[in-house]
Amino acid sequence: AGRIIALKQTPQQRECALVAQVRKLVYRMAIIPVDVMRDFPAPFGPYLSVYLPRFFDILSFLYSTLPPPPHPGPYATQGSCYPSTPGTSPPMLERSAVCALRFISQVISSPSYKRDSAAMTVPSQRIITANGDVEVQTTALLEACRIVEAFFDDNRVLTLLSMLTEVLLPLRQCDLSEWSASGEAYMLEQECLTQDKSSPRCSAEGLLLSLMDAHVATLAPILASKLNDSSGQLRAASLEAAGQSASSTEVVLWDSWYLVVGLSAYALDDHVDWSKWFRTSLGPALNLLNAAPPTPAPAVLRRRILWLLGCWMYKMPSEIRPALYEALVNMLTSRDAAVLLTLLNTLKAAIDEWQFKPQAFVHLAPRAIASLYATLQLVAEFDSRLQVLSLISLIVERVAIEPVHADNGSPEGGDM
Repeated sequence: AGRIIALKQTPQQRECALVAQVRKLVYRMAIIPVDVMRDFPAPFGPYLSVYLPRFFDILSFLYSTLPPPPHPGPYATQGSCYPSTPGTSPPMLERSAVCALRFISQVISSPSYKRDSAAMTVPSQRIITANGDVEVQTTALLEACRIVEAFFDDNRVLTLLSMLTEVLLPLRQCDLSEWSASGEAYMLEQECLTQDKSSPRCSAEGLLLSLMDAHVATLAPILASKLNDSSGQLRAASLEAAGQSASSTEVVLWDSWYLVVGLSAYALDDHVDWSKWFRTSLGPALNLLNAAPPTPAPAVLRRRILWLLGCWMYKMPSEIRPALYEALVNMLTSRDAAVLLTLLNTLKAAIDEWQFKPQAFVHLAPRAIASLYATLQLVAEFDSRLQVLSLISLIVERVAIEPVHADNGSPEGGDM
């Protein structure tokens, strides 16, 4: 019966069926070593010299070279100049890229491939794996460590950082289109993707965290040097203020660098002068964006800077906090749902923190609560409204004031 059906298929149908089968085959060939290495890292050691170059070459083939603008992807618009990303790659290659990202991340973060795990002088030792204890020769562990250390030299580490920051992590044109259509829906979708192993961007974030943990001495000076480029950050903010965030590569690339710095906040704690960065770059950029008239383009950098403030709030100097609180409350009037939802998290981080001083916020609390009740009119999802109400409750608890409602003393600004 299957043969008869195959004979009745048109050439186009047979070609599509062949592509689907090849796609499955490519994925299965890639996922097997990923899962085996995850469950049995120590016995997999002898095969690292084969699979590490192979998966690294896959990433290099897909993402190491940025195409000239404008990029002719399916989501490209006139004047756009976005690099090739997983969303514009063929599906079979996208799944292979996810496997490569996961494999390299697992190798870098595996305790079995670190010197401290193989430093014992005993002939053999028991290693804890996902499927129980495994007895492994110490010489085999030392050889696996040698392979990993030799492979991830400074050049490869910097190449991976370049792939992540310039290709895999930047927002795509389709992201900006979804954001423009509904900022709230876009934010909720991004939150759902955080644990999705089939998402290249989420896999890239996992690889970034592994890289920063293992090679912070190599990467921290690069990131610190990038953050010293105040003129570049202000230039990108000026482009967004002029409504060009949807057509500027510079804006999305700085958004990517900010994402890297935020995800790596604790690893970079001793390497980045947060106070200096805020005073010379982030603060002026945020002031520039807030002073600009509203535009229909997504507020990419404004949202990312707010997110960054939440990540690094524990480093915020006490003398800056009162002015920052006022700036955050002023931004509650934004009509961009993505910015508002990010702002809620940043305000929560600022208020629910051990350095928070209620007296610096008490005069802002009534206006903040009134604006938050008005925000209920702008969000439609239950989770978003619950986030707003939770922040109101937190402000009342930490500042110890009576809530001030938006509509004549009534919180019934919007139906739940």
